[in-house]
Amino acid sequence: MVKNLTFEQLQKYEAGIINPNSAYAKYFPAQFKVPGTHIPSLQSVIDYVDKVTNKEVNFQIEIK
Repeated sequence: MVKNLTFEQLQKYEAGIINPNSAYAKYFPAQFKVPGTHIPSLQSVIDYVDKVTNKEVNFQIEIK
Protein backbone atom coordinates (compact mmCIF):
# COMPACT_ATOMS: atom_id res chain seq x y z
CA MET A 1 0.00 0.00 0.00
CA VAL A 2 1.16 3.51 -0.81
CA LYS A 3 0.64 4.66 2.79
CA ASN A 4 3.33 2.21 3.90
CA LEU A 5 6.01 3.46 1.51
CA THR A 6 8.83 5.74 2.54
CA PHE A 7 9.43 8.97 0.65
CA GLU A 8 12.51 7.38 -0.91
CA GLN A 9 10.39 4.48 -2.17
CA LEU A 10 7.74 6.87 -3.55
CA GLN A 11 10.43 8.69 -5.52
CA LYS A 12 10.84 5.60 -7.72
CA TYR A 13 7.38 6.09 -9.22
CA GLU A 14 6.56 8.21 -12.26
CA ALA A 15 3.98 10.88 -11.35
CA GLY A 16 3.92 13.00 -14.50
CA ILE A 17 1.86 10.75 -16.73
CA ILE A 18 -1.51 9.08 -16.17
CA ASN A 19 -1.70 5.53 -17.44
CA PRO A 20 -3.76 6.06 -20.63
CA ASN A 21 -5.39 2.64 -20.18
CA SER A 22 -6.72 3.40 -16.70
CA ALA A 23 -10.28 4.39 -15.84
CA TYR A 24 -8.81 7.46 -14.11
CA ALA A 25 -7.32 8.75 -17.40
CA LYS A 26 -10.74 9.28 -18.99
CA TYR A 27 -11.48 12.01 -16.41
CA PHE A 28 -8.38 13.99 -17.41
CA PRO A 29 -8.04 13.63 -21.20
CA ALA A 30 -6.26 16.98 -21.57
CA GLN A 31 -3.64 16.36 -18.90
CA PHE A 32 -0.24 17.67 -19.98
CA LYS A 33 2.27 14.82 -19.80
CA VAL A 34 5.55 15.55 -18.01
CA PRO A 35 7.80 12.48 -18.27
CA GLY A 36 10.36 12.10 -15.50
CA THR A 37 8.25 13.90 -12.91
CA HIS A 38 8.25 12.45 -9.42
CA ILE A 39 6.35 13.27 -6.22
CA PRO A 40 7.96 16.36 -4.69
CA SER A 41 8.78 16.76 -1.02
CA LEU A 42 6.75 19.27 0.95
CA GLN A 43 9.89 21.36 1.42
CA SER A 44 10.54 21.49 -2.31
CA VAL A 45 6.94 22.62 -2.95
CA ILE A 46 7.27 25.37 -0.35
CA ASP A 47 10.64 26.46 -1.78
CA TYR A 48 9.19 26.59 -5.31
CA VAL A 49 6.12 28.61 -4.29
CA ASP A 50 8.30 31.00 -2.29
CA LYS A 51 10.56 31.46 -5.30
CA VAL A 52 7.86 32.13 -7.90
CA THR A 53 5.74 34.35 -5.63
CA ASN A 54 8.56 36.23 -3.89
CA LYS A 55 7.33 34.72 -0.60
CA GLU A 56 3.91 36.38 -0.94
CA VAL A 57 2.03 33.15 -0.22
CA ASN A 58 1.44 31.93 3.30
CA PHE A 59 0.92 28.27 4.05
CA GLN A 60 -1.46 26.69 6.51
CA ILE A 61 -0.59 23.02 6.66
CA GLU A 62 -2.62 20.59 8.71
CA ILE A 63 -1.25 17.13 9.39
CA LYS A 64 -3.64 14.42 10.47
